[in-house]
Amino acid sequence: MFRFEGMSAEQEAAMLAGLGGLMGTIPELKSFSMGRNVSPRDDQFTHCLVTEFDDLDACMRYVADPRHEAAVNEHVKPYMKARAIVDYAC
Repeated sequence: MFRFEGMSAEQEAAMLAGLGGLMGTIPELKSFSMGRNVSPRDDQFTHCLVTEFDDLDACMRYVADPRHEAAVNEHVKPYMKARAIVDYAC
């Protein structure tokens, strides 16, 4: 989950397209979903990201991939004020 500040609608669309565009380019990434928090119950975070990997090692390879790092540096870090990360296994 993320809290973004100072992000225009165009920048948000570019972020969603940039991160979503990693599907099919980084083999470890099995599924990707990201969107704006629409809950009236809690506004601590503005967006939620859900990704799926075969295992934690695959997740860590994805995180270290230069294409992922470039997308995060361009679209996420300039606007990110907070984040919470949860990795779990089913």
